[in-house]
Amino acid sequence: MRLTQTHLKILNYILGISVLVVIGLFVIMAILGLEKMLSKTLGYAILYTTITLMIISISIIIIFMILFIKQSKSQKLIIQGRSGVAQSLTPVRFLLEVVFAVVTSYVIWFLIINNGIPFLLHVLNLTPPKGVFGALGLTALFFALWLVIYGFTASYVIEPIRGAKPGSITYIYDEGVYGGYGGKVIEFFALSLKSPYKAIIFIRKDLPTPVFDLVKAHEEAHVRGHHSLILISSVPFIYSLLWSLFMSGILTAPPRGPVFVFIMFKLFLLLLALGFLSIPVMRVFESKADAATYRVLGERAYEYLVQGLRLMYGDRVRSPRDAPFMDRLMHTSSRDAARTGDPLSSIGLWEFPVVFSFLAAVLVSMRASSLAALSLLFPAFLLSSLIVIVLLGLVFLPVTKRFYGGTRRGYYNFSFLLSGIYTIISYLGALAFPDFAVMALVLVVGLALAFLVIRSFLGRAGSALKLLLITYLIFVGVNALIFSLLLVRVVFFRGVVPWI
Repeated sequence: MRLTQTHLKILNYILGISVLVVIGLFVIMAILGLEKMLSKTLGYAILYTTITLMIISISIIIIFMILFIKQSKSQKLIIQGRSGVAQSLTPVRFLLEVVFAVVTSYVIWFLIINNGIPFLLHVLNLTPPKGVFGALGLTALFFALWLVIYGFTASYVIEPIRGAKPGSITYIYDEGVYGGYGGKVIEFFALSLKSPYKAIIFIRKDLPTPVFDLVKAHEEAHVRGHHSLILISSVPFIYSLLWSLFMSGILTAPPRGPVFVFIMFKLFLLLLALGFLSIPVMRVFESKADAATYRVLGERAYEYLVQGLRLMYGDRVRSPRDAPFMDRLMHTSSRDAARTGDPLSSIGLWEFPVVFSFLAAVLVSMRASSLAALSLLFPAFLLSSLIVIVLLGLVFLPVTKRFYGGTRRGYYNFSFLLSGIYTIISYLGALAFPDFAVMALVLVVGLALAFLVIRSFLGRAGSALKLLLITYLIFVGVNALIFSLLLVRVVFFRGVVPWI
């Protein structure tokens, strides 16, 4: 155990110092204005070369640690695929390989899109594509680049993944080093036409049989839904989109005042909204996995869940509400999905309206041209969006109840989820006005995303399409009614015809 802690501390120090040095280089670059003192070509070349040499040095150190760590007899991971026990591996070596693959792929990708591509465009005397479609094209390019780098790095570095077939699940039985009180899932892109993923499931080998079956069903549900893959890829996708928007010059309105502070404040709001959005996404994924345990084990799934929590946190845990804060944040406080089979029964009724209204207010604030205007727009649209999402969700209730079934809290949350998605689609469409091509693109992509969300809960494509059409027509009808009432008020009470 001492060997494990020592090497992990060394690795943390190396990575921490490296990150600080990289950040320091960017700060020095900004303060001294090296790109102004030198030619842009030379400035990019110096920064790119320095950071690349640092990354190569860090990679050599990690590889050295991987090669020279001795096998620990007291802690071995028994790795079992479809063909039985394949190999054994120490937890330290496996962790180092995973860290090396993930960190190396992220850093190489980051360097290429932040320094390599701008440097290449500068050398070739080219300008980045402008407009929304140009930003989307860059986003697709950047994200595909990360998929290739991450997929190849993981496939050739991490030992259990190297021999795994695309679409397979590799089970690793350990003594609780990675699995917590039960299990953990790690997914990797396979870069194969047969299947886009390879998965590893950690399970503690000393669990009681009922808890072991519960953990296995829970983690396999994560693999079937590709929850880990979605969460892993969301960070590079969001960063690709933001960087593409910056390169295309369409993220912000022309500011009045300090440009740097204004842009950074908008970027902070956008990242904060995306962070808030990621929390309910993770909670929904965990609730869907809990619901899968109910379908496998029946009514005793909740009892086994509490038993597993006690193994992790002690006998003081009598229910999931007694678990530590981080567990309740990620997995919800009630874990009702494990005793109802309804994946949305564990989610609070306030979560979707609050998160989507915050995201909507941030999106509208992107059009503000000053901090004063932003401070007025944000709270106004936050409150109005919250009211709209709740009222629309209540209007959807009769329809969602018929299609969704489940518990009362479940179909309430499903209604609020749909109303939140439609509200975000309408706000994005309004922000794109008068570019009708972009408005059409937002509508198509938004409805496609809504269809995928609905299908993930209903399971049937036909029912999902019906519910999508019905609820969106209701949404359009409500908006048309509100517009008509406003038009009547303007025409008859003020005597003004807007289009004359």
